[in-house]
Amino acid sequence: MATLMGLSPEGQELLTADYLRRTTVDRHARSTQLYRAIGEELSRENPDRAVLSALAEEQAAEAARLDLQDSTQLFDLAFDLSSTDRQKMGQFMVKTAGEDRRAPAGR
Repeated sequence: MATLMGLSPEGQELLTADYLRRTTVDRHARSTQLYRAIGEELSRENPDRAVLSALAEEQAAEAARLDLQDSTQLFDLAFDLSSTDRQKMGQFMVKTAGEDRRAPAGR
């Protein structure tokens, strides 16, 4: 990603280090638990819509929390970059803003 953005070698190192730091922790553990709970409820003979609704709300809140955390970390990283690299990152974000970041490959 850093190469696609055209970042300097120093910027590439910062972005790579940030990525490695974030991937060493299972940030999606709660999302996985909620997904499993939804599946368990749906697999019951008589799933409870109220339970499913509550789980869906909790799942949406967790997704929002993770998005906010990602954005905050991105801003922190951006200000650790040089001005030029920060501008390149911003330009890359503008250029790719229409792409769905969550779409699986091949879709």
